[in-house]
Amino acid sequence: RILWETNAPGRPRIYTSWTDASAYEAPRRVAAPLGDPVRPQAALGSLGDLHVVYGLDAGGNEEVFYAREVAPGAGFAVPENVSQSNTPSVKPSVARLSSSSVLVAWEEETASGFEVRVARRDATGWGAPAAVSSASLAYSPCLDGGDDGRAALVWSEESAPGSGDFDLRLRTWDGAAW
Repeated sequence: RILWETNAPGRPRIYTSWTDASAYEAPRRVAAPLGDPVRPQAALGSLGDLHVVYGLDAGGNEEVFYAREVAPGAGFAVPENVSQSNTPSVKPSVARLSSSSVLVAWEEETASGFEVRVARRDATGWGAPAAVSSASLAYSPCLDGGDDGRAALVWSEESAPGSGDFDLRLRTWDGAAW
């Protein structure tokens, strides 16, 4: 499966498609928001369904949105605002944990810089976003998850305030907690 964004004037869109040795799927629209979607990322479900996150300027503040494919090859559900904050939320990443659960991570602007936040969606909806980074400058989260319900989250974080040195940080989700 591939995923891409296009920002043709007045027509921002996110599309998906797939190909194999014998077939090619015509591009299908994932989202057509009233803004410019940026940095789409996707995770493939166990049944071939796609889970997509992207950034979107929502009335002057960039937020993180999530759209899930209803069934492989079918349409996408209405996108959901995951971050729902008053500050910019950027660079989302997504990992599927089970047939009904996903994790989303992103950078959230704070008064002192950026922190990495995560939210989990299960069959009942989204949990409250939580900060997982420990420094005031934390960037570029990347998630990976599996059918066992566990996940790994890696990001870049300033080693010491004002040092300009950065380290990679790792947190793991055991299916219930970080």
